Amino acid sequence: MSNESDQPEWLRRARQLWIAAGTPAGLDEAWSPKWIKRFLNYLEKRNGGRLPSALPSYAVARSFERFLRENWKVEDWQVEQAGKAVDWLLDAAGSHGGEVGPAEILARAPVEVPASQLASLEQVERYFVEEGGMERVVRVVARRKGRALSTEKGYAMWVGRLRRWWGKQALGAVCLESREQAGEELERGIAGFLDGLAVVEDVAQATQNQALNALIFAYRACLGMEPGALPDYRASKRGRVLPVVLSRDEMARFMACVEPKARALVKLMYGSGLRVSEALRLRVKDLDFAYGVVVVRDGKGRKDRRTPLPEGLVEPLKEHLRSVRAFFDKDRAAGVDGVYMPNRLDRKYPNASKEWPWQYVFPTERLQKDPRSDAVRRHHWNDRFAQRAVKDAARAAGIHKHVTPHVMRHSFATHLLEDGYDIRTVQELLGHASVETTMIYLHVMNRPGMHVKSPLGDL
Repeated sequence: MSNESDQPEWLRRARQLWIAAGTPAGLDEAWSPKWIKRFLNYLEKRNGGRLPSALPSYAVARSFERFLRENWKVEDWQVEQAGKAVDWLLDAAGSHGGEVGPAEILARAPVEVPASQLASLEQVERYFVEEGGMERVVRVVARRKGRALSTEKGYAMWVGRLRRWWGKQALGAVCLESREQAGEELERGIAGFLDGLAVVEDVAQATQNQALNALIFAYRACLGMEPGALPDYRASKRGRVLPVVLSRDEMARFMACVEPKARALVKLMYGSGLRVSEALRLRVKDLDFAYGVVVVRDGKGRKDRRTPLPEGLVEPLKEHLRSVRAFFDKDRAAGVDGVYMPNRLDRKYPNASKEWPWQYVFPTERLQKDPRSDAVRRHHWNDRFAQRAVKDAARAAGIHKHVTPHVMRHSFATHLLEDGYDIRTVQELLGHASVETTMIYLHVMNRPGMHVKSPLGDL
């Protein structure tokens, strides 16, 4: 490597940060600067040495990795090594609002880069004291890794709750003598917080697990380390909760009371067994009228699946799409930004966001600003609209059960089992990873021949 005095300022600064941090986990002190230099050469040839503002950081890093595999033919372990170094650099840039170059990236390092990569561990203390400090870092890292917006918000919510709990416990500042000791402090804090969720708040096991996953992600984001075994904490043990299901008579009364605007959406959730998020995110191309199926893209667990499209909904949905087409034509004439494209598909299909098949089936009447960019585009309906419509319909129908949009999915599964469909088929339609999850509907279905007469009789 060239003499340090001959190195660019950004490279000298990077090496100083690595050395001061004791070489962050996963980074090779000798090779990381070389990979970063090659990455900047790669940018120089493609974008004048600037990070493109239209791309999230993780997409830029992955494109560089593909370039290495396809053009340099380097080994997989070298690609992984290069990817870690570039990820570090892009974490330093954080959520760049515009195009930035290497000098600006490294200048931002003390603000945005995770604590393991800072010149001092004092930043770790700021995460627990500064309002929104931990949340900001977690959201930056989650966005770079391509996590869903709802996941990003969930992580930030749990991290904020941990930080506020930490302050109430008067635990003091995190030990700053070493990253290892800071990690131990954080592990004890996470365990204490999870214990409080179970003992004080009596949350469900799924809620506690959700918090654990979010806080482990924050641990890695803030310290750049793999957490060890957490200290013992009380695990939530709430008994099995049976799903709420509407009988067929109740469903008929309920559907008659759903407001006209939401009727197609609610009928689709029941008739196809969709989660509310899956129904709202449907694109025009996902409704296959010829084969009578709904294609669910990127569902829970990032899996695709197919489920029946009710025959009685074909004409209402076609009529609905004809009215939606008016919004689309108006947007194209006005030059409005195209619809949001998941998984950076706008890079693969640059014009798809402004094409009809990719538009939402249930678009909003008003344009909205994209929460992850400055684009103003037409989003899909908010899930609160579906919740309100379902609640109002249940009240109007005189149904005294706790009816939510998810009850439509519960009722879909239960009614199919009552009609004699095998549980494996229902599992596939629901997209459950395990048949045990689907089996809970066996406990609420009205199974023929299983009616038990109470011994109370006429007493």
